[in-house]
Amino acid sequence: MWRTYFPYREIRKFQDVYAEKIYNTLREGRNIVIQAVNGLGKTAAILSATLPLVEKVGNIIYLTRTIMQGTHVLDELQKIAEKRGVDGILLVGKNKMCPLKKLRNLAEDYDTFNTLCEYLRKTGRCEYFSNYSVDKQEELMGVIYPRDLMKISKDNEICPYYLMRKVLYEKNVVVANYLHVINPFLRRMLPVSRNSVIIFDECVTGDTLVKINERFVEIGKFVEKMSEKGKYTMVKGDFHIETRGGRGSASIRGVWRKRYSGSIYKICTDKCTVRVTENTLIWTRNGWKYPKFLKKGEQISVILEKGKRKIERISKIVRECKKDEDVYDLNVSPTHCFYGGGILVHNSHNLPEIIMDNAGIKIRRGTFELARIEAEKYGYVGMSRILSYITEEICQYTEKEEGVLEIPKILRTIQFRYKTLPLIVQNIIYLGERIKILKFDEQKRAVSHVYKVGRFLERVLHLRPWEVCLHFEENGIKYLELLPLDPSPFMRHVLHNIKNAVFTSGTLEPIEAFNEILGLKGNSEGVVVPSPYTPERLLKVIIEGVTTRFELRDEKMFRRIIEYISKIVEHTPGNVGVFPASYDVLERLRDEGLEDYIDRKVFWDTQTNFWLSETTIKRFKEKGDKEGSVLVTVIGGRVAEGVDFPAGEMRTAIVVGIPFASPSVKLDERVKFLERKYPGRGKDLGYILPAIRKASQAAGRAVRSPREKAAIFFLDERYRNGRCFKYLPKWLKENMIIINQKRKVAMILKNFWSIGR
Repeated sequence: MWRTYFPYREIRKFQDVYAEKIYNTLREGRNIVIQAVNGLGKTAAILSATLPLVEKVGNIIYLTRTIMQGTHVLDELQKIAEKRGVDGILLVGKNKMCPLKKLRNLAEDYDTFNTLCEYLRKTGRCEYFSNYSVDKQEELMGVIYPRDLMKISKDNEICPYYLMRKVLYEKNVVVANYLHVINPFLRRMLPVSRNSVIIFDECVTGDTLVKINERFVEIGKFVEKMSEKGKYTMVKGDFHIETRGGRGSASIRGVWRKRYSGSIYKICTDKCTVRVTENTLIWTRNGWKYPKFLKKGEQISVILEKGKRKIERISKIVRECKKDEDVYDLNVSPTHCFYGGGILVHNSHNLPEIIMDNAGIKIRRGTFELARIEAEKYGYVGMSRILSYITEEICQYTEKEEGVLEIPKILRTIQFRYKTLPLIVQNIIYLGERIKILKFDEQKRAVSHVYKVGRFLERVLHLRPWEVCLHFEENGIKYLELLPLDPSPFMRHVLHNIKNAVFTSGTLEPIEAFNEILGLKGNSEGVVVPSPYTPERLLKVIIEGVTTRFELRDEKMFRRIIEYISKIVEHTPGNVGVFPASYDVLERLRDEGLEDYIDRKVFWDTQTNFWLSETTIKRFKEKGDKEGSVLVTVIGGRVAEGVDFPAGEMRTAIVVGIPFASPSVKLDERVKFLERKYPGRGKDLGYILPAIRKASQAAGRAVRSPREKAAIFFLDERYRNGRCFKYLPKWLKENMIIINQKRKVAMILKNFWSIGR
């Protein structure tokens, strides 16, 4: 069945095995973790394998890391659409599409942009939003690129973002950034249903599913008592709650809550009647208890749209919910959401670290004092005093040696003085939003230190058992950071009530470790698709006698590394990618004169220019069919993990060193946690394995098609060590060559490029 959707006449070797496995697994309702080498043609195969299952009922949510990758997915979908008539759209953040230049320039981040956007819409100051209801349905048929939306917006003065959202639910495929599923706030925008298949594509930034600032979604207006019979109605506006299997989740902010389904209440809106669970337990020293201001079965608490709190008395339970009725959770945690259908995670080898890096929150210690000054400046004297006390209590603990903050002890001290700390934190956030708006109206950058402190305190109040709060110093600046240590609770919430899930990447091995860290248990099958590359098409070499081990980084060692790089470049007929393990290594290569040894154009990635421009990448690619050039970019960056180089645009990849994480209190805590959870394997799972996966991903940049030859060099003898070598994927370990002389490099490359050309 999937073959009728496949857009090409010729199927690559093992591409059919890959697609067949995914298609059959989704049909049978089983989970699968599947590894396939780069260049197999995974995007076309994934779309072809999933579209037959959702075209009539459901959709595909295809998540990528960058807009450029999302555009590539639409290109493949466009080819399928010419054959089968499917359609799709690329979901881009409103901050990237907004035609209001002032708003884009003054908003510090997406969160601020959203606050200001809402402010302009509600005050009628955005003419583009006022016009977005104009019917442009015919122009939005088929596969829609962002440029198409921007053209319609410009021609008709319509908000392109809301125009895009208008047709999301009608598309077979919705392509978006993977943060739209990880972040609970953004998740509400996705048209996820019980028949959806979600694909994570290029979800590869190691420590990146625990750094999105995970936030609690505000419920909206408040519930008002309407009659003695237990009916309640909304006071205008949306009631942002979601059914199990719904598109998102919601929460009352301000109290650390746990699910409680003992009481169910009936709420009537203009459109429908729903039921909500009371769900308002908080954590105390003696366990989960009702807060003193909430008596069980008598009151229910909600948050007003502007951040104020209202407690509404409820006389009695209306009636128990029937089995076939939907139950809405009035108070749910940010990760408490329900999805139906299947989840397909593509290039998900670093998914555990991605979860952990994107669910934490980091703040400078000095921001607390700046928040106090800011509150006083804008006339919030009472709040300034509160912030002064909170700052004093928190910062006194950060004078000690770097490590874990005793958050329960700090909160007990603060709550001894301020009994309603959760409500105070809610007001801090609200005032921060007001300050952003005031600054915006003053034509100033909409930055609020008060808001940042409020968000940090909110997350600290909801500290969970698998999270720690750390204080440390970085580049002379003191920070506080809430750091999640375990990605499995997040995955448990996301996969709750899931029919099936598929995870795929080119560097998932060992699959058992991947399953353990993410908590994938039960009906899950691990599959490694064979590599279509023969030794004649793919050369893999480890160089002995060189290393970037810290204690051996001297001038002589880097000179030796540079000589190997120059020899490899000299004997490569085309472009070469050099991937240093860190910016320190990259800068040493530059300082030691790498360019002097290479008779080609060298493009450098730097710490100040992390996101290499599209123009630079394009210029590098254009050199591939001519004299060739060299691109030097650090492992873990966008190029090393997200940019494709098809049709021989990168002939050789050189990995310089192993990208181990720098020693830090954060790394120590993660390794300690994994050691407690998996005795004897903490360092391997938390330190070695993520580094080897990053290096493997960078090495795969040169591997794009079985028809094209590619060479991979690892310039660090530690890759040969058993503890590192065993974590390389099978397709890299097979037929690996070990050499220790520069003249052998020249000989091997001459033979490799001359045979079968």
